[in-house]
Amino acid sequence: MDDWHRTVQTYGQLYYAQPPNALIADLTADLLEVGRLLQDPRTGLPRNELLRVGSQLTALMATDFNDAGNRRSARLAWQTARRTADASEDRNLSVWVRAREADCLFWQDQPRSMIAALLDDALGQAQGTPSTGRAMALEVRAKLAALDGRSADAIQALNELADTYERLPDHATTAGAIGSSVGTSYPEASVHRSAAYVYAFLADTKKAPVAIDRAIATYPSNLAGGNLRLIQALSAVHGGDLTHALQDALRIAEGVRQLTPMRQLIIRRIVDAVPRESANLPMVRELRALAHPVNA
Repeated sequence: MDDWHRTVQTYGQLYYAQPPNALIADLTADLLEVGRLLQDPRTGLPRNELLRVGSQLTALMATDFNDAGNRRSARLAWQTARRTADASEDRNLSVWVRAREADCLFWQDQPRSMIAALLDDALGQAQGTPSTGRAMALEVRAKLAALDGRSADAIQALNELADTYERLPDHATTAGAIGSSVGTSYPEASVHRSAAYVYAFLADTKKAPVAIDRAIATYPSNLAGGNLRLIQALSAVHGGDLTHALQDALRIAEGVRQLTPMRQLIIRRIVDAVPRESANLPMVRELRALAHPVNA
């Protein structure tokens, strides 16, 4: 089982280093092996632990499908991840899988009712108990409210997230776990990242720059890349620094092989925040073309 837990963590690291869809073949092979082990009673491996690993690997696969724009495959994978997490009897994993799916739907700009239902389910299962899954669910709730302009709801969720983080055990908040954790950690950097997103979406020109700088400072240097920089560009547009913000956003967008739904949504917000008199600038037109919705 230790080998399988290390395998999950390795995939968690690889996810941030590979382009969308790059992990699907390997994940499929490992999931087939987990399925075989579940059917073979002679292995002596604990069934709940195998189910837990299967759910984590399937959630990673679903996330990769989401990033690649393969919504149907992602939807089926999320269903399997949820069922498997529930069967493992790991409540935190069940909460986290639903919150992670809600996060993917959030970045895809899917119907709010779908996202809210998943969050309600996740937070209902959490029952107020501090966990990494509950932290993830509160993060998504805060971002969703901020994107809709519901400032009070966004700040309330952000405050609940901070409170949940403070009550997590030390092993769940270690910075070293970021980028490799699949539902097992929620480090301080994630709290600051969430605040950066929320205040930028709320167009708070005082709090957003501070929150973004703090997030970039606390995030590992190898992971504080395009997403936070795009949020920084969004905040800069709200603050009136149009030229530099558009240049930065375009550089980031053109520097990746494929724009993920996350980056597409942020770029759309950047384009929407541009003043009407500047809407036809060449850089704005280029960003608008890059930010087209992902096909189902």
